[in-house]
Amino acid sequence: MLAVNPLAHTGARSEREADWAQAVVQVTSVEKGAMPEKTVNVDFPESTDERWLLSPKFEPGESGIWSLRHQTNLGPPPDARLALAPLDFQPSTQQRTIRRLLAK
Repeated sequence: MLAVNPLAHTGARSEREADWAQAVVQVTSVEKGAMPEKTVNVDFPESTDERWLLSPKFEPGESGIWSLRHQTNLGPPPDARLALAPLDFQPSTQQRTIRRLLAK
């Protein structure tokens, strides 16, 4: 991961706010789908509110496997790539297992 930057907040604030941030991720391989870019932006909630507590939180220098999704009702633009659930990020050591599961 190259960088993590907070995203600008728009609209009213609430205690359940996701406090969105964006990780700049260097792509080294794609296990499913297509990703022609060499780097991608991944939006994730930095908040530790119970709604977002289990969402992965990223730091510069991390590496691993991302399972990205689009979801339109959470605040980021509809075309944003999101990491929201605990399984959306796995350590690189799980690559063989993930490849085996995707092959089934």
